[in-house]
Amino acid sequence: MVWTKHESRQNIWLPDHPGDGLIGEVMDRFEGKFGSQLTIRDELTKTEVNTPSHKVLQNLLEDVTIGARVRITYKGEEPPKVRGQSPMKMYEVETDEPEDAAATMAPAPGG
Repeated sequence: MVWTKHESRQNIWLPDHPGDGLIGEVMDRFEGKFGSQLTIRDELTKTEVNTPSHKVLQNLLEDVTIGARVRITYKGEEPPKVRGQSPMKMYEVETDEPEDAAATMAPAPGG
């Protein structure tokens, strides 16, 4: 039998206050326990952090490519629409895609 060690991806960026942000380069995309997450190299701390598994953020990051520069800003919580549920954490995502990625996403001339 061969044992395989599974490393934890614990270094998760968790903003505390509205306006908290993260700016960096997307290094990796992986499937976490609760969906897709990104590993981002933080420009300020020069460390790699993983995005949290918040559904709103996952949806906003869905089309972001590896190598893109991204700015994520935490906007605060929105009250739940259904009583008893947790509030939704809201984010704003802006990207600066690498030139080659932007070229592959652009429509063909005349089309």
